[in-house]
Amino acid sequence: MERCMRLVVISLLVVLGVLAAVPVLAEDYPRPDLQRDAWKSLDGKWSFAFDDKDDGLGERWFDGHRYDREINVPYPYQAKLSGIGDTTHHKVVWYSRKFTAPADFDGKRVRLHIGAADYAVTVWVNGQEAGKDEGGYVPYCIDITPFLRDGGNELTIRVFDDAYDPAQPRGKQHPSGGLLRWHYTHITGLWQPVWLEAVSSVHIDGFKIYPRIEPRGTDLSVRVNGDGVVKATALRDGKRVASAEATVSAGAAEIKLSMPGAELWSPENPALYDLELELYSDGQVVDKVRSYFGVRTISIDGSNILLNGKPVWLNMALVQGYWPTGLYVPPSPEDYRKDVEWCKELGLNGIRMHQKVEDPRFLYWCDKLGLLVWGEMANAGEGHFSERAVKIADTVWERTIERDFNHPCIITWTYDNENWMHQKYDAEEAMVYAKAHKLLKKLDPTRPVIDNSGYLHVSTDIYDFHGGSVKDVVAWVKGAPRTDKLGPVMIGAPLAYEGQPIVKSEWGCADFDMATESYYNNYEKQVREMASSGVFCGQCYVQLNDIENECNGYMKYDRTWKVEPKRIAKIHAEATALFEESMKNSRVP
Repeated sequence: MERCMRLVVISLLVVLGVLAAVPVLAEDYPRPDLQRDAWKSLDGKWSFAFDDKDDGLGERWFDGHRYDREINVPYPYQAKLSGIGDTTHHKVVWYSRKFTAPADFDGKRVRLHIGAADYAVTVWVNGQEAGKDEGGYVPYCIDITPFLRDGGNELTIRVFDDAYDPAQPRGKQHPSGGLLRWHYTHITGLWQPVWLEAVSSVHIDGFKIYPRIEPRGTDLSVRVNGDGVVKATALRDGKRVASAEATVSAGAAEIKLSMPGAELWSPENPALYDLELELYSDGQVVDKVRSYFGVRTISIDGSNILLNGKPVWLNMALVQGYWPTGLYVPPSPEDYRKDVEWCKELGLNGIRMHQKVEDPRFLYWCDKLGLLVWGEMANAGEGHFSERAVKIADTVWERTIERDFNHPCIITWTYDNENWMHQKYDAEEAMVYAKAHKLLKKLDPTRPVIDNSGYLHVSTDIYDFHGGSVKDVVAWVKGAPRTDKLGPVMIGAPLAYEGQPIVKSEWGCADFDMATESYYNNYEKQVREMASSGVFCGQCYVQLNDIENECNGYMKYDRTWKVEPKRIAKIHAEATALFEESMKNSRVP
């Protein structure tokens, strides 16, 4: 009730113009798929400073320094909701705040979680360095117990972000801001939640969920720091559906849950089961983790993508996760849900999450409401190719899949987009993509992997296109010579087309203000042509909403409609029916 009243008051103040921008910060656990009871949010007001001369380390800003600004975490300083809104580039920024560990943390290990920070972070607790990390898009967790003292503690974080480092993942954010239509405002620093969590010395480190249809159920691999017995319980609407346990061996417990009557997860029926994992040591529960899962499989059969063993037509939109006042971060966590609801209103059954590893709370709503997701990591600088860039990308990918493996909504991983990271088109570059495909398949053998979205495929499970007309692609698949209309190719490397599913994963129109009759006619023509082609098994429109200077979305940047969503949804429903009809007739095997 108190939370609801606070949201109502804030909304009323915004409407009345009393507050121009009030961030609504997370009050629920920041990672819905891996929750514990003992935690404390550190979001909110922090002391903050720019360090343009990089004096902070030498002057020990990590030890009782007085900062000259405040910032709302987790908004990047470039965002209006941060309370700063400075879009000029500052390579080094500092954060500091006081905290007291809650009483229920007593006797336990205390871990600090940083959801994501762009780009490299160093952490101090009470003036002592506790750890370092880099990655920009992935979580960082460290045990800070040795550095804590009774009573108050001080946490300091330094973030280094070189916007001009070509090897650093950045995606669509760019120091030039709106210089080019597809370049958006750069962000620096903390941009996902920061929180503390208490665990016992013997605890669950993580787990992977492997759903299966035959026999119906799921397999669990639970990593444990220490010894003991892990009990897993699946529940639906609070009622137990299945339960099993296993003894920890070599740091893991392998558990099989039998669920003969389990509902399958799909966009039409996003059936989720709650999951409780309890770790017993000497007969006592020493750790408990809550999660959820969906029973679903994704696979490839010739030229079809199979969801739960049946061909699926993908009606998708490109989603890039930008907001006018928060940039990479929405005004409220509820806005993650709203974006998913708008996709559903458009009749979409999926999205391509573009050039950004999105917050787990967004993925939760995709799981909960039923929206398929193509996962994608942010590219390094355009046209850059180096061993360092590849090493960073591979490392970030490993940690991305570790975090997001259990989301039923995610159905594929895309290593790179349009060859942004490399532009030599030679055998050396081709080898990078071949290795990348192999790496991601090793990290996650349960999902299809795309090596390089758009063109220049070397080794891929789905052959997606950004260029070329439907007619061009269909002619090529049926044996016509490949033309430049389909995009460039790798010199000295095979085209890698061996009958894989084909998806037009990026298409759209010129910038527009409001949809006209011409817009709807062209949209319907394009989608129907793909769905009835007998070749394509999905399409992805660019994009859900306008972003800064790129104005081709279904919605404006502020999420007001430019199209009639029901009209677009009707086109998508008809496309699905056309695809299903093509499956009965002349679909290319």
